[in-house]
Amino acid sequence: MTDDLLSFRKFYSDEDTHFIEKCHKAAVDKLNTLYPDKRITTYDYTTIAVDSDSVYCKDGVETYELGMINDEIPAMKRSSDDYIITFRI
Repeated sequence: MTDDLLSFRKFYSDEDTHFIEKCHKAAVDKLNTLYPDKRITTYDYTTIAVDSDSVYCKDGVETYELGMINDEIPAMKRSSDDYIITFRI
């Protein structure tokens, strides 16, 4: 295990639902800004998918998991390569 300065933690289903809903809305807004012509699909409040034509993407869909960095900064992590995108609520 590495000692990274920034540690991503995915949301758990038993956490504050109201806060997760706010994060979900902000994450979808951020993805709409980053990928304006792509379809965004919500699987649940902690998992979002974006259509992708990347050669590194399986099945034409990139999956993002919602969570927090260091329990302070809302973020989402792309499942294919662990790329992290932060956003504001």
